[in-house]
Amino acid sequence: MQRVHRTPSHDQGSQKAAPEEVTLLASLLPGLREVRAPLAAGYLWLVVAWVVLEPVVPQRAEASGVVASLYRAGDILSVLGVGVALSFAAYLLGSLSSSTLTPLLRRLFPPASAVRGHT
Repeated sequence: MQRVHRTPSHDQGSQKAAPEEVTLLASLLPGLREVRAPLAAGYLWLVVAWVVLEPVVPQRAEASGVVASLYRAGDILSVLGVGVALSFAAYLLGSLSSSTLTPLLRRLFPPASAVRGHT
């Protein structure tokens, strides 16, 4: 009697990923790690900016200049488009802030090993 080895197929409810999917995901992960910190920092900057600036942002009817342009852009873009635009802005803010603030913060708050005289 011959044994038949059956592997679960996708139509049988298997959650196992195909080798191509695993390879694609593995190739994306290093890039996602590089984006994660600036994106998180940028989102934080955007939240802080909103908390600080929201009380002084004029209402749509009273807006002019850049604020009026942003209101019009919000009307033109879909919710997904606004999310993509905010994510791009967050990434730029996070990248710029980390590259400009990191040296300053290292001078203000040196690592503990530098304070104790270790190299």
